[in-house]
Amino acid sequence: ASRYYWKRRCLEYMNANPAEIEISYNFGQLQYNNTLSSKDIQKKVTPNDSVQAETKYMGLTLMNHYNKVYVMSSVPQELGDGYYCTYPIRVQVITGYAEPTVYLANSMKKNSCLYRKTLRHEYQHVDNAHIYLNLYVQALEKKIPKMIKDIGPLLSTEENPEQNLFSLYKKQIDTVYEHYFNEYREKNQKMDTLQNYEKESLLCH
Repeated sequence: ASRYYWKRRCLEYMNANPAEIEISYNFGQLQYNNTLSSKDIQKKVTPNDSVQAETKYMGLTLMNHYNKVYVMSSVPQELGDGYYCTYPIRVQVITGYAEPTVYLANSMKKNSCLYRKTLRHEYQHVDNAHIYLNLYVQALEKKIPKMIKDIGPLLSTEENPEQNLFSLYKKQIDTVYEHYFNEYREKNQKMDTLQNYEKESLLCH
C-alpha cells in the first residue's frame, strides 16, 4: 500500500481517539514589596525594558510569567509496510504569573500623594497583564483544536522518529504566546515613557 493509504489510516486512528485539550492559567497572588530603595528597584528592570537613565524608579511591577507546554503522544502503532503512526492524546498548556510583585520605593510615605500615584500606575501594569493573559488563553482555546487538525498524526518509517509532536506544537504555541506578549510589552512601554510620567506627576501638584 502507498504512503498516502497509511497516512489516511493513521488519520483514522487519530480521529477515533480525539486528543484531550487542557489549558490552565493562574493570575497569581499579588504581592507588595516596599523594602527597596529607588536605586535597588532600578536594578530589577530587565534589559529589554527601556531604561531611562534620568528616570527615578519609585515603583515597578514584575509579573514573572510562565508558559509550559506538554504533549502526550500515543505509543507508535505499527501499521504495515514499515510505517508507524503517532498521534496526540493530550495537549496541555499551563500558563500564568508566579508571585507577581509590585515594588514601591521605601522613601515614599504610605498614603502620600506620590505613593498613591505610583501605586495607581503599577495597578495599570497589573491590569494590562491580566488583559493579555486572558487574550492569550482565549486564543489558545480557538487555535489548539485547529493545530491538532493541521498538524495531524505523525507517520514515520521509524518507531522513534527524530521529529516529534511536542516540537511541532511547542513551535506553534510559542508563536501565539510571542504575539500576545509582544503586544503586552509594547503597551507597558507606552505607559512608561517620560511624557506619561510627567503627565502623571501633575496629579500631585
